[in-house]
Formats: sequence, structure tokens, C-alpha cells
Amino acid sequence: MAHPRPGEQAGAVIAALVAVGLGLLAAVMMVAGHAPWEGPQVVSLSATHGLHRGDVVALVPVVAGVGLAWWCLRR
Repeated sequence: MAHPRPGEQAGAVIAALVAVGLGLLAAVMMVAGHAPWEGPQVVSLSATHGLHRGDVVALVPVVAGVGLAWWCLRR
């Protein structure tokens, strides 16, 4: 495998960080709203806040971001 050019590795790292950041941002936006899929509260964090069964859906953009970051760094 050929060695990457000097700016190529830095670009891959930046792309990977952006991918993970956008995945985390999307997950936070999904959990912060009142989505129709949230379901019953599973874990209570306070009197008015908690984790719902549907919050697992927020893992999808996180996994996508991590997968894209892995792909960027592997190139």
C-alpha cells in the first residue's frame, strides 16, 4: 500500500471527526424532541426526564457516523 500524501491523512481525520460529530448531533436531536416512537419511559432520570424505549433509534445515526469515520480513516 502506498504512503498517503501529507495532507491526505489530515483530511481523512477531519472527515472522520465530522462524521462522528454529525452522527452524535443527529442522535441528540432525535432524543431531545418528542418523537412519536419514543414509547414508555424505561429509566427515570428526574421527575420530568428519562430514557424511553424508542431512544434506541437514536443509535442509528451514531453507528452510521462511526462507520463513515472508520471508512474515512481506512482509506
